[in-house]
Amino acid sequence: MRISLRIILAVLLVAIVSSSTSANTADVILNTLGPGNSYDATSGQSLFQGSIGGQGLNRGVSLSFIPTTSTALGQVLVAVNVPTGASIIVSVAPNFDFTPFGGTDGPSNTALESFNVAGISSPELVDLTSVLNPALGAGQKYWVEIQAGPSLFVSEPGTWFNNNQGIIGEVASYNTFVRLGAPLGPDVAEITAPAVEILSTTPTPEPATLGMFAAGAALVGLLKRKRLRN
Repeated sequence: MRISLRIILAVLLVAIVSSSTSANTADVILNTLGPGNSYDATSGQSLFQGSIGGQGLNRGVSLSFIPTTSTALGQVLVAVNVPTGASIIVSVAPNFDFTPFGGTDGPSNTALESFNVAGISSPELVDLTSVLNPALGAGQKYWVEIQAGPSLFVSEPGTWFNNNQGIIGEVASYNTFVRLGAPLGPDVAEITAPAVEILSTTPTPEPATLGMFAAGAALVGLLKRKRLRN
């Protein structure tokens, strides 16, 4: 029975596309967003910097997460509101033990990657794409952190909005310049988690997928040569 070259090509294309699609899907590392990337725009964690009574203040907020498999950072989505003219710094950092300094766990002062986000005039889900794609180890604790940038004052703070799914998380907040030398740890509590999604990188095609491409091309060439001889 002769098999049509077009049928063989169609079957190969379907198999290749299906395999490539399944192999190139980014995994969700952390997600506290609701359906349709929704969040609670009526409550959240305040972000600001400034000075009160001569004491320098910088209120940053972090949420811990632990990847279940070894992967690499690909994308961060955060639901925030930042006054026009101000900015925030979104970071992903490894865990640091603050116990000797009067605290518990918290983000290290050496971030794996940071993103500078300029002022946003209205609540928005900010989509940040990783450039460095730092590795994230399975079973290790990390923190996604938002710190106040320049001109984000106490009188007009920014907000990292809460999730609208009732998800509780380990949240660390800073009320002083903790990581610039003050021997104080962050305040850590199990409270409503802020709204964020962290995705892994989209992996390159697996060797099996590339091999399928090569095998398909070779088979097509063989069938063409056989047809020419006949």
